[in-house]
Amino acid sequence: VFAQPENELYPHHFNAFTAERINDPVARVQSHPSDPNILGLENLSNVPWKATYANGQSIEVPPGKRCSLNQIRNIETNLGIVALER
Repeated sequence: VFAQPENELYPHHFNAFTAERINDPVARVQSHPSDPNILGLENLSNVPWKATYANGQSIEVPPGKRCSLNQIRNIETNLGIVALER
């Protein structure tokens, strides 16, 4: 999935054997409110995620919150890992 504003991740993006349902996204790419060049990933699930920076430091991303994609290496979700490619 391309990191473009409003693009969404669904369970089938993590598991190819999951039926494709586009009515229940687990994440959404969002632009920063004051700088549209900064993208974040919003946690639309009901469980926290763990985002890991390139330096190895990690943070929790609670449901309903976002993390910036600029410095993140990967995001661990309950469905699997989101690996960022640049």
